[in-house]
Order: sequence, then structure tokens, then C-alpha cells
Amino acid sequence: MDSMPAQLEKIFTSRLLLAVNILIIILTEASGEWFHDTGIIHLVAILFVCLGISCILTRRSVYDQYLQPLIRGGSAALLIFALSHLVEYVSFLRLHSYDDVLYVNVVNFYLISILAFTAGAEYFIHTVKRSSHKMFLFLWAGILLFFFLTILFFFGYADISIDPEHMTPYVYGAVVISISALSMNHLRKIKSLVGIMSGFINYFQSALALITVSALLYIFYELIEDAGMPEFQIIYISHFLFYGALSFMFLAFAKLSHLGGLYDEVEAYRHRS
Repeated sequence: MDSMPAQLEKIFTSRLLLAVNILIIILTEASGEWFHDTGIIHLVAILFVCLGISCILTRRSVYDQYLQPLIRGGSAALLIFALSHLVEYVSFLRLHSYDDVLYVNVVNFYLISILAFTAGAEYFIHTVKRSSHKMFLFLWAGILLFFFLTILFFFGYADISIDPEHMTPYVYGAVVISISALSMNHLRKIKSLVGIMSGFINYFQSALALITVSALLYIFYELIEDAGMPEFQIIYISHFLFYGALSFMFLAFAKLSHLGGLYDEVEAYRHRS
């Protein structure tokens, strides 16, 4: 009898996840603003996160010492993604509207998630190449910085505006792109070190690309709204991209489950170095 994670992987194939995403888009758009006004759009996001977490947590026993840092980073990223949409939902219920602080804090959570996964990837690279700890410390400093900013904004100790006339959205946009590029580069390094992880890397790079665009939609929502797109539609599209990203992440971690031990390939790299 197949284990629960194996059953999940058989059920939630790439085709089924694509069909689910398309169905959600159709239902959401057909509802008009209802998914937005009730906050259901955020609850759907949390369900996708739970699917990804289930794939990781039930497969822990198959991961070796080289994969564990990646798994911990991926688990942390998914949990933070879930928290971001829970906070967004609670904030929406409290305020019954969206404001700049809410948008920025969601992006802060996204950045923390990406940095957490990148820290896991950096630890993987360090374990293989015995490189410096400087990048690892830099990533953790970024995590702490954006967590601190989230606390300041959430509890009203500081305010922020992403009005297009201010520099803030452009600075945040540059930060989102830079951190995503850094994470992409880490994934590329892992792919070059351990070729059998190419399937995982390809899926996760696709997920990062969608999350990056999703975050940029939040950062530049006023510019997009001024161009004629309703705010609720911007939120919808951002969430659709997020659902797609989480679907890719589920498929990525399912790929990891079938790698077995990485010792032979990693040791072969060390002998070549």
C-alpha cells in the first residue's frame, strides 16, 4: 500500500494542479468581487500552502544530510507564505479594505520566505563547497530586517507609502527583483553541483518567477490601477500567480522525494574540486 505522500503525488499530478488552478481562476472571475469582498481569495492560498507542507513533512525520512537544509528552508518558506495570507486575511477582516501597509507587509513576508529558502540553499552549497559563511549571515540579516519592518508596520510604529510619486515602490521593487535573482542564482549553482536535482530546480525557479511577479503587482498596484485595472482584479491576479507558484513548489518537493541519497554525486564533485 502506498504511503500518504506517495498517494498525494499520484493524485496531485501536474495536469490536475493545472486544472485546479484554471478552475479557481474561472470561479473567482465569475464571482465578480465576491471572492475579494469575503476574503475567500486568501483562504484558498492557505489551502495551497497546506498541500505543499504535507508533501515535505511526510517525506522527511528520505532526505539525507545534504537535503535537510533545503527541506528546512522550504518548510520555513511555506509556513511563512501561509502566515502572510493569514495576516492578510485577518487585516482585511479588521480594516475591510486594503492599504499600503497591508500590501508592503505581504511583500515583506514573501521576501522573508524567499530568503529562508535561499539560506537553506546556501547551507547546501556551503556543505558541498566548504565556502565562506558570509552569504549565510547576509541572508539571515535580511530575514531579521524584513521581520522587524513587518512588526513596525503591522503595529503602527511606522508608516509607509507606495505612492508612485515616492521612491519607496521603486526601492522595494528593486529589492524584490534582486533577492529573487539571488535565489535563482543559488538554485543554478545547486543544479550545476548536483545534476540529478535539475527537475526540482526547474520547478522551483518557475515558482520563484511567479512569486516575484505577484509581489511586484502589490508593490506597483497604484500604477496598475491608474492604468485602468480595478484593485480587486490586481489582487486576484497576484493570488492566481501565487497559487501557480505553490503548485510548482509542491511538484518540486515531490521531485526531491525520488532522488535518494546525494552522497555519491556530492563526493564525486569534491574529488573533482
